[in-house]
Amino acid sequence: MKGAAALLVALSTSVVNGHPVVDNRYPYTGPAVPVGDWVDPTVNGNGKGFPRLVEPPAVKPASTNPKNNVNVISLSYVPNGIHIHYQTPFGLGEAPSVKWGKYPNELHHIVYGFTHTYDRTPSCAEVKAVTQCSQFFHEVQLNHLKPGTTYYYQIPPANGTTASDVLSFTTAQAAGDKSQFNVAVLNDMGYTNAGGTYKQLVKAVSEGTAFAWHGGDMSYADDWYSGILPCADDWPLCYNGTGTTLPGGGPIPDDYKTPLPAGEIPNQGSPRGGDMSVLYESNWDLWQQWLGNITTKIPYMVLPGNHEAACAEFDGAGNVLSAYLDEGILNGTLPKTNLTYYSCPPSQRNFTGYQHRFHMPGHETGGVSNFWYSFDYGLAHFVSIDGETDFAKSPESPFQTKVKGDEKLPTASETYITNSGPFGEVDGSFNETKSYAQFKWLKKDLAKVDRKKTPWVFVMSHRPMYSSAYSSYQKHVREAFESVMLEYGVDAYFSG
Repeated sequence: MKGAAALLVALSTSVVNGHPVVDNRYPYTGPAVPVGDWVDPTVNGNGKGFPRLVEPPAVKPASTNPKNNVNVISLSYVPNGIHIHYQTPFGLGEAPSVKWGKYPNELHHIVYGFTHTYDRTPSCAEVKAVTQCSQFFHEVQLNHLKPGTTYYYQIPPANGTTASDVLSFTTAQAAGDKSQFNVAVLNDMGYTNAGGTYKQLVKAVSEGTAFAWHGGDMSYADDWYSGILPCADDWPLCYNGTGTTLPGGGPIPDDYKTPLPAGEIPNQGSPRGGDMSVLYESNWDLWQQWLGNITTKIPYMVLPGNHEAACAEFDGAGNVLSAYLDEGILNGTLPKTNLTYYSCPPSQRNFTGYQHRFHMPGHETGGVSNFWYSFDYGLAHFVSIDGETDFAKSPESPFQTKVKGDEKLPTASETYITNSGPFGEVDGSFNETKSYAQFKWLKKDLAKVDRKKTPWVFVMSHRPMYSSAYSSYQKHVREAFESVMLEYGVDAYFSG
């Protein structure tokens, strides 16, 4: 049991930066690359089945046949500075860097950072379009900047990439600054039904919005398989190209009137199969590139939602997803679902994509990675917390809550597909929130707020404490966080 014990320790005491720990004790038995399209189950598309969407990259390559490219750029706040995150399909062959300065034609400073990657499914080597895939993630931090100041920056070329345009950002107002500012607060975006949200974000950026604060459910990457789920009476979305029905009863968008591709069934997806794509990782790639007009200009602060956890949350009629992922049966059924933590490819478990595709100031503010952190802006203190993991009875519970008897770790059948975390240490019982590092951090963070400088305190997680649409998790979120927020006078709690 030495190996199991070591894994238990790793899962229980995730490092401060929150890098993913994925359990591979049981083999993944599904297709090499899961594709949510029975007509065209290929990585690059063969012209049949659902159409494959393309989004422009953050940097337009100088050549028509690039070998590497900067496809995503995003900004985030760190104390007294800014963090620049960018993504490429392949490595740079050197440390990532950013040139910057106070004027667009005087970028006399250069800062170097570090790169991380993961074995995504499919790899970018398997994707033909270099400008539509990200597998290497580069982090460069600019520190000791003046508050409320506009700076200019450029990402230099490296290993076949093209230099970015000269771009700009504005640092956060100093704590206590009484100047007015606007924030774009949103949750549950995705792509298919987010056209209006996207337009509002672009408009907000053009009008001077300081930053966006996105409370989870960003790309809906786990919606890759909706196009293979038959329409169901208990779900109001059915795309069939002629008599489509959508939640809410509003007008049907024109693209939903597009006839179904030959061979495709009426389904719970969209004209593209999934939300943007029929591949999990491509949903991430496309969504991040779609938001490039926003994330290159203002900090885009994120926190986790349930749709970031794993490759899927549930099965469909006839257990078609379990048949595909667990048994390798294309367009088949099973008498019962066998979905477990091990049903997803290893790179699509435990918030892996989410952890790599952003950089939030968890480490810089005593929190953990992109899961819990805080920052000041003018008269307000903003706190992002994780409503998915790292508290008692959390929705995406860790393995330790599944063990029975003398088990060190659960058997495969005892796990659930979205089991995740913990991403911070747990000192005590997993059934008591006070044992979790997140709770201790939140209490400490709120206690040290200087209300003379930042009289307003706002907290957000993805999960609501109260809702007219009741769910059992709401009680657990309240039990975990409500009392400490009341104790320290939090002014508003956002969720979605």
